[in-house]
Amino acid sequence: MARARRKIGTASALAMVSLEGTQAVLKISVTNQSNQATDFQLEGNLVGPWVEELRRLSDAALLTSEAVRLDLEKVWFVDPQGIALLRDLAKRHVAQINCSQFISQQLKETANDECNG
Repeated sequence: MARARRKIGTASALAMVSLEGTQAVLKISVTNQSNQATDFQLEGNLVGPWVEELRRLSDAALLTSEAVRLDLEKVWFVDPQGIALLRDLAKRHVAQINCSQFISQQLKETANDECNG
């Protein structure tokens, strides 16, 4: 099955939002992009509006690449909507690599999906 090649670009979302008096920051970087795979590296907290931004970027990547991978090594916190998104993406065969034990446990508690570490 041929896929249309559409470059996502060097996607990077970096912003601050107020979350209960603290600053929440998420950086999403494309570290590899080809017809075969798109790799995203996430840094910070997957919360609030960044959940939808990751959904948007992942959906675009799934249209253009055979495989999509999320490197979660530098993710410190994921809110319930972020956990739901990660579970949904796992069902769509998006690999989640370098997942912390904390986030992996959150995913296990809400579903039987696991991150590879």
